[in-house]
Amino acid sequence: MIGALGTLLFFALTPVFANRAAHRLGSLHANCLRLVIAVVLLGAWSHLAGRGLGGGALGWFVFGGMVGFVGHLTVADGTIVTGLTMVSHSIHTGGVYSSGLPAEDGVKWRRTVAHLKRLDKLVSRVKALEGATGLAGAAGEDTDHAEKEAE
Repeated sequence: MIGALGTLLFFALTPVFANRAAHRLGSLHANCLRLVIAVVLLGAWSHLAGRGLGGGALGWFVFGGMVGFVGHLTVADGTIVTGLTMVSHSIHTGGVYSSGLPAEDGVKWRRTVAHLKRLDKLVSRVKALEGATGLAGAAGEDTDHAEKEAE
């Protein structure tokens, strides 16, 4: 809240001070001074908010284009989120995260998501049935091929 209030205050006062500084110092010197002040203020704020140089201020993450976030989330260091990904929960372990499916009707989309969430359990059940009936790989398919590629 304090950060938002400070941003509002500086944003509102910037044109006034910029105009006065440009008349007194010249536009080039005034813009350089504004840049130095911004760097100092942002550096101080990030140092304090990030608990110093040993804190979270030095963490890194990469977000692709059109990434969406739902709610107030935390993201672990070393996280890469590819484009068109919707992040709906905090990410506690760094790595590459991806998602993105074409738009669907709302009812159809919820049904698809429900099916996707049960997919691992369904694969396990199919493998158990194939093993029990002796039909594993009967169609000449390598059922573990996709899993090996995913790893």
